[in-house]
Amino acid sequence: MYGPYFALGTAVCWMISAIAFENASRRVGSVPVNLIRLLVAFALLSALGWWRFGNVLPAGASAEQWKLLLLSGLLGFFVGDLALFRAFVVLGARLTTLLMCLAPPIAAVTEWLWLGNPITLLQGMGMLVTLAGVSWVVFEKPAPEDAAPGPAPEYESEARLGGPGTTVLEYRAGQAVRHITPWAIFLGVVAAAGQGVGLVCTKVAMSTPPALDAFTATQIRIIAGVATFIGLVVFTGRVGDCGAALRDRTAVLLLTIGAIAGPFLGVSLLNKAVELIPSGVAQTITSLVPVLIIPISVFVLKEQVRWRAVAGALVAVAGVAMLVL
Repeated sequence: MYGPYFALGTAVCWMISAIAFENASRRVGSVPVNLIRLLVAFALLSALGWWRFGNVLPAGASAEQWKLLLLSGLLGFFVGDLALFRAFVVLGARLTTLLMCLAPPIAAVTEWLWLGNPITLLQGMGMLVTLAGVSWVVFEKPAPEDAAPGPAPEYESEARLGGPGTTVLEYRAGQAVRHITPWAIFLGVVAAAGQGVGLVCTKVAMSTPPALDAFTATQIRIIAGVATFIGLVVFTGRVGDCGAALRDRTAVLLLTIGAIAGPFLGVSLLNKAVELIPSGVAQTITSLVPVLIIPISVFVLKEQVRWRAVAGALVAVAGVAMLVL
């Protein structure tokens, strides 16, 4: 009875985390945001593990499970999330979460190639519908009046963001107009691929004996993400940026909100949902994030959203529903 509500709560949590991480990434950069939010999530999971099992660090996993989960963390939390958080800066939360609808089709293809699980006709149609919905939005050409430049916030200047394909938000009549570049689309696809392939690695690990708690698996995945991001921060000389991010109270508040809503509370609600309802139904409900985020984009973030963007998001979610059901 309450399963769908838990799944809907997961979608709301992920919407909140997407918006929080987008704004934090614009303030302090995507790399510091990735590292700090993983450290916060790891601390929360450690506290939960100590409360539930008396263990601060993950325990009970086999060597094979550790290998698969570390690989999953590398692909999902490092490769995928590095692209994801950069996409938040370039594309914004609404379009980025829409591109993340590609993760389930990528996961289905990976599972077919790796485990030999066949793709049904309905799943194949779902992939095509999802691709059609996403393509409809990301390849939409802006109207001529939307391209008129206007003042942009100082923190989103080209010098602040840096990186190829980065564009400044333009404003017209108080609404934000965000240009979509090939680089931005590439970031979104890489993010979806990292999540999709990482999910299959997690599935294989969870199905391998011994039985493993979902929160323990998440904690092992986060260890891989923390280790690789620390290496990236040290190698690129971004230690000072992380220190500056920790001194930005607004960024720390956004990071804390995002970490609680995303990898901690969102995962907890999703785990509870799949205990009560079929996992395919739960995954379909959680895929509503691109639709739920549209009102926030329009009324809070003042981003210009056309009816085609709304229709494309609905089509993409319908494709995900066909895929997982």
